Amino acid sequence: MLKRIASTFITKILSGIINLVIAVLISNWIGAEGKGVQGLYLTTLTLSITALSILGLMPLTYLYPRKPSLNYYLIVYIWSVFSSLALYVFLRLVPLVNDDYVVYIVFTSFISSLVSNNLSIFIIKEKIVFYNLALFSQPLSHIAFIFGFYWVKGSFSVEYYIYALLFSYVVLLCFSLKGFFQLFKEKLSTDYSLIWKDFFNMLRYGLLHQSATIIQLISFRGAYFILDYFSSTSEVGVYSNAISITESIWIISKSLSLVFYSRMINTKKAFHKSVFQNFIFASFWLQGLAFLFLALIPSSFYIYLFGHEFEELKYLILILLPSSLIFGQSIIIEFYFASIGKHHVNLITSFMGMFIIIALSIWLTPHLSAYGTAIATNIGYVCILIIQNHHIKSNLETSIYQPIFSRAAFVNNYNLLKNALKNTPV
Repeated sequence: MLKRIASTFITKILSGIINLVIAVLISNWIGAEGKGVQGLYLTTLTLSITALSILGLMPLTYLYPRKPSLNYYLIVYIWSVFSSLALYVFLRLVPLVNDDYVVYIVFTSFISSLVSNNLSIFIIKEKIVFYNLALFSQPLSHIAFIFGFYWVKGSFSVEYYIYALLFSYVVLLCFSLKGFFQLFKEKLSTDYSLIWKDFFNMLRYGLLHQSATIIQLISFRGAYFILDYFSSTSEVGVYSNAISITESIWIISKSLSLVFYSRMINTKKAFHKSVFQNFIFASFWLQGLAFLFLALIPSSFYIYLFGHEFEELKYLILILLPSSLIFGQSIIIEFYFASIGKHHVNLITSFMGMFIIIALSIWLTPHLSAYGTAIATNIGYVCILIIQNHHIKSNLETSIYQPIFSRAAFVNNYNLLKNALKNTPV
């Protein structure tokens, strides 16, 4: 398990560093306004990818281990095609981004959907190392294409960023084909008489999970559109960098959550509580150290990296830090409820968070600009965790923070780490 956690953490750290370098390059090459346009494009793309994944990774990894069948994979590949067509129509009718960008968003989302389907088998089999290496090919090739465009053209624009992002997903698709061919080694058959039953089972689990994810994305990224409406695209650029930097620390909990989810779907219910306590403990304290380091970085460093248009960046980061640390544990909790099939809990929690963040953003942003948006996001994060804590108490008979500050938890996790290191070959 330590090897899987380490590989996930390392690849996500490297991905985070690459994404930070990309943010620095974009901020310097096309300024705060260009960074704002890029932030709005990326937000729309993320929402689109999530929508297409309703029948994808989560229902596959939940249902396939319980009843191995090629039905599930046949369904998700067909879904990828038809949902992409529906996405194209939607984006033409709802102008979230420039019409010229719609085709690129749809095509990139379609590729991402295929990648998710192909790589799901590696999570099911707990082959996390290859899964991480495949995903890492995307940011690595993305920055390579960005430098390539800049070197060939001698300048940079949002359009070049979009082309580079699309090409990087094509590279990722090539790596994911190993998962596609892995399916044939399973020697499973397709039972067409159960197609519709399996489809509705996938739709039920997938719709609940992805609806929660979409709502959460609207909560966190919908504020970009509110800020753009009440303030300016330049403010969106500065705020999006603040969000990206604070959320970069979530790499820790996201790394742990992937291994946690893989472990939970293969663990008996009697051991769920101890597994949850170990992961939530590690997530909080590792993130706490990272957030402390982030808080000590001086404002001048961010100005040096991004330019003078980003002089307010440090203050926005400081406002976001406390609640970001608290909310970092929420990622583990979401994967817990996903692993036991209680996606409705994540849906309810995300909806409440969206309502609070969007409502407060609409109220505060006109008066305080990006600071108002940051405050609204803070309050929303805290409320989400309060609701999650209630459901954790009901399901596991423990609170979120009980294992974090328990002396027994410190001793237990120390022993687990010592034994893991002792049994890891050098």
